[in-house]
Amino acid sequence: MIKNLLSYLERHRSIDVDTTEEIIRFLIRSDVGPKTSRLLVKNITNSSYKPADQLKKNIIDLLHVVNSPFILPERESCAILMVGANGVGKTTTTAKLAVYLKKTNQITIVGADAFRAAAREQLIKLLEPLGINVFTSFKHKDPSAIVYEAYKEANSNNSNLLIIDTAGRLHTNINLMAELNKIKSTVKKISNDHLPMVILVLDGTSGRNGIKQVVEFNKALDVDGLIVTKLDGSAKAGFILEISQATKTPIFFICDGEGLNDLRPFNPENFAENFLQGQFE
Repeated sequence: MIKNLLSYLERHRSIDVDTTEEIIRFLIRSDVGPKTSRLLVKNITNSSYKPADQLKKNIIDLLHVVNSPFILPERESCAILMVGANGVGKTTTTAKLAVYLKKTNQITIVGADAFRAAAREQLIKLLEPLGINVFTSFKHKDPSAIVYEAYKEANSNNSNLLIIDTAGRLHTNINLMAELNKIKSTVKKISNDHLPMVILVLDGTSGRNGIKQVVEFNKALDVDGLIVTKLDGSAKAGFILEISQATKTPIFFICDGEGLNDLRPFNPENFAENFLQGQFE
């Protein structure tokens, strides 16, 4: 659908009000909210650019709000806490992030998922063949205690980065969200008062529900940034534009494939191009 619309726009130097409304309807069907959709077409009819170019420029300008590069804190050791709802691809994304960072870091991974032992096995299968250390000595069932032991092992094997995979959870589960805060407090206690970086993993097919997840996880945990997964499937991806307006939470990476190397730093220009070409449909 968007490719047909884009083709129409590229053939016309100017467009009328009816066509502007058609663009708005498309954007809304692609999970962009009405207010943001109207913002994107605000100056499209009286621009010196071609309509298609102006729409792309407006998208890029909107996304620069959330275009913040992923940078690890400059200290001897740090931790990343990976969080998200069930089924978003968090464990696989944790492995992808480890692969992305392993060139410049000594990494230890811990699967602090006390509910799903298969998550730890998945990390071992994916990462140990690549020489990435996966913490496997579990004396406790409490996730915070698991992280405490993993942090000590990371220090003993000279890892400068501990990446913590956690159990998937809905933001509406108060007890499980409190568990994440307990993990944060544990890391702070054993790391000279340094909090972990919190990364929220979002399913690219979740639509506007993804925005709600960002808002609620932010309230509970002060999320540092996002990784959006599954953008190689049926994702409409317009909710990413909504995130830039509703939460302004930085987007660090997107995942556009199932391979361990299919993690890409978020780039507004590339996203706008792919979005308008219908690559996320």
